[in-house]
Amino acid sequence: MRSVEARTRRRGFTLTEMMAVVVIMGILATLALVGYRRYLNSAKSSEAVWMVNGIRAAQEAYRAETLTYLDVSVNLTEYYPTKTPGAQKIQWGGGTGDVAKRWGILNVTTDGAVYYGYSVVAGGPGTINPPGWGEFNSVTVTFPTAVEPWYVVQAKGNINGDSTYSYYFASSFSNEVYWQNEGE
Repeated sequence: MRSVEARTRRRGFTLTEMMAVVVIMGILATLALVGYRRYLNSAKSSEAVWMVNGIRAAQEAYRAETLTYLDVSVNLTEYYPTKTPGAQKIQWGGGTGDVAKRWGILNVTTDGAVYYGYSVVAGGPGTINPPGWGEFNSVTVTFPTAVEPWYVVQAKGNINGDSTYSYYFASSFSNEVYWQNEGE
């Protein structure tokens, strides 16, 4: 009778086995959280590339009508819609200053609030020395002598709220968008 009872009785998990399962689940949850955070930062960073390309398209449309690019910002450190981009989204559009009016003329649109600040300077043929260029400091760029009008676009953001900023850069001289500290 005892052998039949022993076979039918089910044995439960020990405390050690349960603790091992909890530790494994904790490790898996940590890895998933790190991957999810990386995914979110990547999605936020894609906003900057999308907006820089949108600004480039708006500049080309403006040039098609006026034969020149629009000098929107005072310099590359005069960001719009906020001068100090951080980890919080800022609503695009609005404002009453000259810079806000020039952004309205350029007609750059977005679906909503943005994480990054954007600046764009433009000029005519000749030597290129964009005001405020030094902030994008770890990348050495030598601009050619421009024989046509030109523009330089820069985006600055801090999507994770630390002291390191991300920068995105494009110009009328190349079809590429360059960046420094992506995801910061």
